[in-house]
Amino acid sequence: MIRIEYDRLLAIFYSVGVLLVLKFPNDNELVGEKLFHSYGLPVDTYIYMNYKISNVWVTSCVLQGLSFLLFMKWMEKNHSNWLKRFHKMKSGCIGVIMCILPFTFNQLIQTLDKTWYYAGKTGLEAIEYKKEDSECKIEKRGEKREKNCVVTLKNYRNYAQALQLVLHQDTEQNIEGYHVPTPIYLQRHETKQFKFQIPVSLDENVVGNTIPNIELKLLHDKKTAHN
Repeated sequence: MIRIEYDRLLAIFYSVGVLLVLKFPNDNELVGEKLFHSYGLPVDTYIYMNYKISNVWVTSCVLQGLSFLLFMKWMEKNHSNWLKRFHKMKSGCIGVIMCILPFTFNQLIQTLDKTWYYAGKTGLEAIEYKKEDSECKIEKRGEKREKNCVVTLKNYRNYAQALQLVLHQDTEQNIEGYHVPTPIYLQRHETKQFKFQIPVSLDENVVGNTIPNIELKLLHDKKTAHN
């Protein structure tokens, strides 16, 4: 007779499910995507109107769903009296937590990597430009157009920093950029969004991308950083 160890199966299924959707620092692919590629398995499945779903995420969700069922089986086998008092909503909360953990692990890994990367750096080298939270776009207000930009920066140092921000149209920064007239101040370990408006008349010569190309300069210092 085969004896089923629900707790061990639970640990294996859940660990593999989480591992598949982890993304390590400086890597554009999930661990599961690398495994699928190595075994010649399709990473995505295309369905109606070229919409695709990730086979890696589907596999991970199935494994995590099975691990939740194994958890309930294990509870029923070893703690049946406690399970009877276990409210259905609490069971659902545990299932949600199990699904959220992979995202939490990914965020923790990325945060630790960035903290390690910026540790010991000073001045402009200790400032991160968060491109995913930055953008420039044109907005209409009546018959007028406005170019509104948002730039997100994070200061990893233990002291405040004062900066001058310059926006460029091209990544090579060959064209004279637009100097934002208001200085930027970042407190210690502060993440902050800076919003400003670019003159529309200068639009073609200054910013042409959705994500702005910026140059940072320390006030009262000749050092510059390009992003």
